[in-house]
This record gives sequence, structure tokens and C-alpha cells, in this order.
Amino acid sequence: MNLLDTPGVTPNSLATSPGTTTDEAPYRRLARAKLRLDRLERDATTKDLSALTAARVEFALAARDLADTLVALGLGSENADGSMSDAAKGLATLPPAPWETRR
Repeated sequence: MNLLDTPGVTPNSLATSPGTTTDEAPYRRLARAKLRLDRLERDATTKDLSALTAARVEFALAARDLADTLVALGLGSENADGSMSDAAKGLATLPPAPWETRR
């Protein structure tokens, strides 16, 4: 059974349940996605590859959602000494792409 095929059920509604704050929602979504993926991957008799694929996609989306939340909180944008990391400084610090250097 694929929960995402159930009318009214979305990844966000699976992540948020009564009593869950929005701060906890990305963590809960990722945990639920991981548990579902682990269960499907352990089940050697599963023939529903679409459910397994959907679980992998939901896990990836949940991980990105949590990462976005952490970045919005300012995590991951500083080095251990408090200085701004190169990745956080933006595209100006990236080296040119190989096709840009041939000009």
C-alpha cells in the first residue's frame, strides 16, 4: 500500500500530526520516510517496485526539506571558527566551469 495514493494524504500531512510543532515536522517527516524505506528494502518478497521507488523519492525529498530548514536556521553556513564557509559565500567563490575556461 502506498500512503501517498491515499486521498488527502500528502508528504507534509504525514509529517505533521496533532501535537507536532512545525519545527519538528521536517525531522518527523525524515524519520518516517527512513522507517518506511528501511521496511520496504528489508522485505525481500516485495514485488512493488513503484512503492520502493516512491519511498526512496520521499526520503530524498524529506532530507532536502530538513536540510533547507537547517540552512534557514543558519546551520551549515559557518566554519568551526565562526567564519563564513566558501559554500555560504555564494556562487562568486566557485571556480569557473570547464566550458567557461576555454574561451
